[in-house]
Amino acid sequence: MNYLVVLDVRSPIGAIYNRKADTNVPDAEAQLSHPALLCSDVSIDHPTYLFATRPLKGDKSHQSLHIPHHAVVAIYRVNEEDAAPMGFPI
Repeated sequence: MNYLVVLDVRSPIGAIYNRKADTNVPDAEAQLSHPALLCSDVSIDHPTYLFATRPLKGDKSHQSLHIPHHAVVAIYRVNEEDAAPMGFPI
């Protein structure tokens, strides 16, 4: 199972990952482009932070992230066998 975590570009972590993101998601209404990270695991159990595991390209290592909930625009679950993502905003 893979997840696409869309970060708010106006948040500090969104600004950091704006150039290092796996992809960008346009927001036509706000005229912004939000960075999005492809993650292999996501947990929203913590009251303040989202825990995400992001595999690094070309390596077998991963990056563990604790992202504040207010910095997340949306999370989309992407099944490998499905072409269209299914998501939910938090």
